[in-house]
Amino acid sequence: MEIYHLAATKKTPKVILDHTKGYFEFSGIAMPEDTVVFFEPLFKKIKEYIKASEVPIVFHFSVYYFNSLSSKMLYEIFKLIDKAYKKGKDIKIEWTYEEDDESMEEAGKLFLENISVPYEMILSES
Repeated sequence: MEIYHLAATKKTPKVILDHTKGYFEFSGIAMPEDTVVFFEPLFKKIKEYIKASEVPIVFHFSVYYFNSLSSKMLYEIFKLIDKAYKKGKDIKIEWTYEEDDESMEEAGKLFLENISVPYEMILSES
């Protein structure tokens, strides 16, 4: 299985899934033209990579903006991660936000308070 890399665009985030290092990144803006078309293949890839990973996994989220449909899809990703964690996968989530971005800080808290996966809220250095 190869490392999955999806370059960011003006409306979609950068996504990296590296099962060999246990590194998963979702960063940038999430407001794709067709939310389902963007996220459905990503759900499948995340499931495959979680299953294939034999090392502890860190999901790193650094999102600057997402629309309401992407919010729903992100929540589905967190539920998927939580399910894998409850089945015994060693998983941690990092949610990075900018100091002056209270809405992204709050969004991270809302997503993460409702799952069992250990997480860390990280204040961005930039």
